[in-house]
Amino acid sequence: MSSSSSSSPSSSWMARSAGSLLRRAVAPLASLGRALLRAVAPIATPLTTTVHGVEVGLMRAAAGLRLVVLLQAGVIVAFNSRTFSDPPLATVVYLATVVLSVAVLFGVRTGPASRRCWVSRADLVGAAVVLVLMPVVVGPNQLIGSSTAWGYPFALTAVVLMAILLPRTETLGWAVVLTVVYVVSSQSGLITRPKPWTVGVNAGGIVGFAVLLSALVGFLRRLGAAADTTVRSAAQIAAEEERDRARRLLHDHAALLAVLADRVDDAALRRQSRGAANEIVGFLAGPAGWDPIPDGTLADVVRESAEPFGDLPLTVTVELATRTPLSAEQADAVAGAVTTLLHNVRAHADARSVVVHADVDDAGTSWEVTVRDDGVGFDPATTPRGFGLARQVVGAAERAGLHVTVDSAPGEGTLVRLQGAVRPPDGAGSAEKGRR
Repeated sequence: MSSSSSSSPSSSWMARSAGSLLRRAVAPLASLGRALLRAVAPIATPLTTTVHGVEVGLMRAAAGLRLVVLLQAGVIVAFNSRTFSDPPLATVVYLATVVLSVAVLFGVRTGPASRRCWVSRADLVGAAVVLVLMPVVVGPNQLIGSSTAWGYPFALTAVVLMAILLPRTETLGWAVVLTVVYVVSSQSGLITRPKPWTVGVNAGGIVGFAVLLSALVGFLRRLGAAADTTVRSAAQIAAEEERDRARRLLHDHAALLAVLADRVDDAALRRQSRGAANEIVGFLAGPAGWDPIPDGTLADVVRESAEPFGDLPLTVTVELATRTPLSAEQADAVAGAVTTLLHNVRAHADARSVVVHADVDDAGTSWEVTVRDDGVGFDPATTPRGFGLARQVVGAAERAGLHVTVDSAPGEGTLVRLQGAVRPPDGAGSAEKGRR
């Protein structure tokens, strides 16, 4: 009775000690697993068939293989330590490979391409060191033909990573180095277990892995590049089809506009309709038939843009801008804005007075064009901008470096202001520089 009572606490203490040792041995594995799972994207996330998708897939495969090998090695170190000739050294080497793997994974994920290559080289050096230490860690009896010697599969995961990150010729060179290290470090095992064929097959496997994986990685990257090219081509084809659809629509409307132009009694509307039909036809003909607004003064551009709107109660004052030059981009934006705004006035404003004014500041460094009407107006806060105002006026002007403001209120008309910088006359800058 007394003996049974005394042995029970001793057994309980041994059980607790064994459990504590087991938890300490498995803890690094759990930490590594959590770190790797956080570092890589979820495996369930589907990969895109692009260059980026190929690179992500290759790195997932390399990280997954490393994790599997380290988990297997961790189990061996934790539960099969009696087979090692130096168990403490085996634990130290294993923990060092865990730290190296985590550092390599994060270095590859966050570093530039040049640093990734050096990370892979450091990983290869670490794999070579592990191969050299295996005879000391596991002993000659377990070095060949035993799963206890986990240095060889660890080296193969380093080969996988270098096949992804390093050039093909360098990959082959490192494979030869690892092969030599493996063969030399296996000599002590051949004395107790004379299995030269096993060593030869494993040595050839390192080089074979490097060559085949380099070829596979290159093939997958070419597939990703081809997929990217296909996607871009498909997008270009879709855009061209959309442009063709727009051209067909414009072509038909241009023909209808030309027919209607001959039946309009108002001479100004007839000229504008005929001019619009000719402009559409010229645009559809491509660059050879398209006649954009040329370089000119601000006054010329505004006057020519407002000329077709003789049916409106329109006043154009551009005398102050007759010597203000515009670039072709500025002129095109101003002409498009004035034309669109006057079309909007005709269609929506019901105005009794419309004033288009061009001016330049006293310093001669900036200019301004305003289009003002006394029509019905609108509330800019609640009324969405249509295509003409949003894209053909504001969007086009901002792309040309101009500033646009729109002021309007219901019943109080609308004021649109375009502002831009004065472009120096051609050759003025170089002439001034020569005088200096």
